[in-house]
Amino acid sequence: MLTISQRGNSYFVDLIHLYDLIMKKIFFAILAVLPLTAFCQPSSLKELTLAWKTSFHKPIISSPLVDGEIAYAGCLDSNLYALDIKSGEIKWKFKTKGEIRSTVALNGEVLYFTSRDGNLYALSKADGKLEWAFKTGGDKKYDPYDYYESTPIVNDNTIYFGESDSTFYALNATDGKLKWSYKSSGIIHTTPAIGKGKIYFGSFDGYVYALSLTDGKLLWKFKSLGHDYFLKGEMQFSPTYANGMVYIGGRDYNLYALDAEKGFCHWNRAFPQGWVTSITLSPRTDSVLLIGTSDPEVLLCIDGIYGSDIWKCKTGTNIFNNVAFNKTTCFAGTANGKLLGVNRTDGVLKYSFSVDGYNANHLQYLKPDDTYRDDIGSLIKSGDDYITFCTKLGSVMAKPVVIGNKIIFSSMDGNIYCLNVPE
Repeated sequence: MLTISQRGNSYFVDLIHLYDLIMKKIFFAILAVLPLTAFCQPSSLKELTLAWKTSFHKPIISSPLVDGEIAYAGCLDSNLYALDIKSGEIKWKFKTKGEIRSTVALNGEVLYFTSRDGNLYALSKADGKLEWAFKTGGDKKYDPYDYYESTPIVNDNTIYFGESDSTFYALNATDGKLKWSYKSSGIIHTTPAIGKGKIYFGSFDGYVYALSLTDGKLLWKFKSLGHDYFLKGEMQFSPTYANGMVYIGGRDYNLYALDAEKGFCHWNRAFPQGWVTSITLSPRTDSVLLIGTSDPEVLLCIDGIYGSDIWKCKTGTNIFNNVAFNKTTCFAGTANGKLLGVNRTDGVLKYSFSVDGYNANHLQYLKPDDTYRDDIGSLIKSGDDYITFCTKLGSVMAKPVVIGNKIIFSSMDGNIYCLNVPE
């Protein structure tokens, strides 16, 4: 049975995405009777302060990559930007022919990223000069809630990434020549994970795949359980390798812990209210995982061996990407345009920062306590309406980056922010 959290955002995904004409009456009936619960905001919550921001013309979903004094990030205006991390000054930009929804990978002096024009690009990190480009079979979105592209990863001078043509690619990092490819039955927008000679990724066909790093041979594949509203159990969200297991969340409301060697399921944990959207390995060498969710509106710290909770932080909104850490705090971006800092030991909220989009527009959708307005059903009627909500409020879809006492992140309000961290 589907449980709907009034404060969640992806219940709009569940109800609206799944054929508006069938589900609208149910949606509005539930919306009318469910109570609203306030966002958990302790009185001791401290506001982080702005060091600088750089503004662009379109939303940014790509997470920044920082190397030395430069941060690299793609934008939906089709440009990849290089910014000085001390001032936010743009050093150079490179124009593609499509939106950039992947994060940059770095190998030596070369940057790699994908674009919605269907190319993987290799650029000089010094000046943005094109080294080479590899043309795939084209790119497309699965639906409005397919936010990201596959971020390439580099291992042993080989670039690995998936594409909308249902193909997983392995390229020579030096010249872009194809080493091997593997064809799945669905769009591949997950960022792959590597462990012990294998590479793992999920596909919108509902399978998790394990391939040989060297030749792309299929070693095993695992099918998700599926869900009444998501029959394929699409594997939209990226896997994490740790503890001899592959962890991944699907659109079927399950978190899976799969055996990395043989592909069987050690355990799966159902999240009836919505999706597990991100899985971040603790910076310690232990079994602790940080789990971001959609409708459950929680950031969880769990034991990766057994799947049991260590602590739970109620965020009051969705978390779509991985978290970042310093010594005492984990930082997570939210769908309602905030960056939150949570104590790593007990999950207590410590810090908050509201982006420009939230400050300017949140009362168009939210009450002062960050719960939805009573007329929210008339404001968000479709997937495109939800993306408008994310853009206006400046959803932080990207993973933050901690550099010393600064934290850098991008937002859908079209800004890259650098904040001061007081510890």
